[in-house]
Parts: sequence; C-alpha cells; structure tokens
Amino acid sequence: MNLKIITLTPLILFIYLSYNNYSKDINKVSAESVLTTYEALNESDESYYDLGDFHYKVSTESKKAQVWFDRGLALCHAFNHGEAVRCFERALKEDPSMPMAYWGIAYALGPNINRMKISPSQIAHADSCLHLAKLQSKDVSLLEQSLIETLALRYVTPPGIR
Repeated sequence: MNLKIITLTPLILFIYLSYNNYSKDINKVSAESVLTTYEALNESDESYYDLGDFHYKVSTESKKAQVWFDRGLALCHAFNHGEAVRCFERALKEDPSMPMAYWGIAYALGPNINRMKISPSQIAHADSCLHLAKLQSKDVSLLEQSLIETLALRYVTPPGIR
C-alpha cells in the first residue's frame, strides 16, 4: 500500500467526519467517499508546487506542461531532486511528447552536491529518458537539442557493462 495513502487516511477520515456533522459512526464511512476526498486532496496539491514566477521556455504546446516543467527545474535549483522528478512526470502527463520533460527527469536523477553516488537503476532510468528525449527532439530548438545531447554524455555506460 502506498505510504502517502496510509499517512493521509486518518486525515481523510477526519475531514469526512467533520463535514458530516461529526458523525461518530465510522461504519457509515464508505470507501467511495474516502476515495473522493483523497482525490480532491491529491488534486489540490498544486499549491504545494507553486514556487513563484520562475520560467524557462521550452518547446511545448501545453501551458500546463510548461508550468510543471518550470516547477521541476526550480526544484532542481533548490536541490529537491525527488520532487523535481515528480514535476517533470506531471509535465509528461500533460504533453507526452515533450522532450525537455524527459531531459528534466534525467537531469534530476543525476549526481548532485547532496548525492554524488547514484544507483545503476537511476543511471538506466536517466539513460532511457534521454533516449526518449532524443526521439522526440526533432522539432525543438537547437538549444534544447544541445542540452539533450550534452546531458546524454553524463550517463555514458562503458561497453563492457551493458
């Protein structure tokens, strides 16, 4: 079971009970109502990711994808790489063909000042994201293509290890 769901379950029950006249009968709480409350809380987490006016224009038609990319890049600059990956993944949900979102995931998974060693699975994940970014990058700016190509050099796997 997802840890986030386990952590939020008491909060969801509290919210549900408080909106239903403080009903003490927990048996009246249906799974549907708890799930609906959880989904509403999960959708409202956008304010958590609102980091101000930081903006770096990338090639996408989706305004939401651009916003999520900006948030991911801002979180990378703030050394919160785990949350940055989540933002880049949200950008991909809005625009699955956005190469810079794949680039962002690969960038965030890489070594940084707080975590110099990364696992082989992170390297593989980053490498696959960069391959997907390259496949999607034919219609993007030269700068974006260069960023993708340059980051790919970070994850070069020696021939004998593949």
